[in-house]
Amino acid sequence: MICVTCLKLGCTGTNSGTDINTNYSLDLDDTSFTDIFLGIENRLELAGSDTIVVSPWYITVVAGVIFFHDRSATPLRIIDKKTHEVIRSYGKGKGPSEFGSINGISANQYQVLVSDLGNSRYSYFDHNGEMDSMVVNSKVLAGDYLFSANDRTFLSQSTNPDFLIQLNSLYSDNEPIFLKEKIIPEGYQPAAYNRTFNSISNQFLAVTNAGIPVIDIFDNDGQKLFKIQVTSDEIQKIENPPVVPVNVQNAMRVNGVFSFLKIIRDQLYIIQPGGIINIIDINTEDPGSSRIVGRFRFILETDDQGQHHYLTMIRDLDYDGKDLYIAALRSDSIYRIAFASKVEP
Repeated sequence: MICVTCLKLGCTGTNSGTDINTNYSLDLDDTSFTDIFLGIENRLELAGSDTIVVSPWYITVVAGVIFFHDRSATPLRIIDKKTHEVIRSYGKGKGPSEFGSINGISANQYQVLVSDLGNSRYSYFDHNGEMDSMVVNSKVLAGDYLFSANDRTFLSQSTNPDFLIQLNSLYSDNEPIFLKEKIIPEGYQPAAYNRTFNSISNQFLAVTNAGIPVIDIFDNDGQKLFKIQVTSDEIQKIENPPVVPVNVQNAMRVNGVFSFLKIIRDQLYIIQPGGIINIIDINTEDPGSSRIVGRFRFILETDDQGQHHYLTMIRDLDYDGKDLYIAALRSDSIYRIAFASKVEP
């Protein structure tokens, strides 16, 4: 069982509460790494007729099953959580039971939604892994990121950081929600800096831009609450062009300071390049009391010289309240680790 430790965030502004002019600082290096050895017992060995894992990409865990996307093998598999048997497989193609290029899997309290950018459609499943329906979307609504909270599912477009769409649910038909201000001010136009990573919970929305170590926290109606400036030795080593007002739309190559963000059970997971997982308790009412509850790296093996080899290319993860599930490229397996992510104040 993995347990965690705490460190509070610092405030670099002059205001208290959730004033948007208050910046909160988060120095990840103030919390040391916990290195976790991954053994054979942590590998999820699949059973059934479709067990080859090549390039794990997306993973979403619900009550009884695991939704798993492999970029280089079967696009979508539904796996029994207890037996690890592959109970359904969906191959690559354009047919009704096939998928093209999956760009997101997200579960809310009612359903699991799979976004298939290759076939321009969304597929809805229940929590038992049964497909409910399939919806063909327009190119206008084609999104890059997919995430859910409660009975709502959202998508966003990396080229429109102020554009957040709430998808209709099979069980509710709410009005779309849009962010009410741009994440990047007018004039900051390099296309690469407009690429966003988003995640949402039933309490808050977290947004960050590629190459910029700042996380903006919004409420679920799109009102900005505060921002967090993130620092670490790893971030300082990443060299990017300065973010300054420009008049061009030309894309430039930007190295992401974060691999992705994900909010799980109201905790913010910041995944950095190199497979570093940072877990933050976010308090939207009193941001200064938000806490770093752990930093982890996972060791795959140790060579004859005593050098550790880490699980580095983490693409997705999910937590069911008991176990942490990790999908990482070039790992030929899903990993599951007993994990306690909640701590007492």
